[in-house]
Amino acid sequence: MVVSFCRASFKLDVHTVSVSLLAMFGGYAQVFRVRFLRDRLYKFSVASKSVGFEIYNAGKIIEKDFELVFSL
Repeated sequence: MVVSFCRASFKLDVHTVSVSLLAMFGGYAQVFRVRFLRDRLYKFSVASKSVGFEIYNAGKIIEKDFELVFSL
């Protein structure tokens, strides 16, 4: 899966993206295996296809500190 950060009030890197995903979905940050693709765009893994579609169906998430969009 791919996550794109529209805005963030913190510096984006693999660690902070992992923590953001952890805050949204729970689990363990290292399980997401976040990889940098390009500016504000990160690839990550999920446990199963059903979890992936649940996250994908969330679409755009807007929080106080960040706004992100998921794609496949």
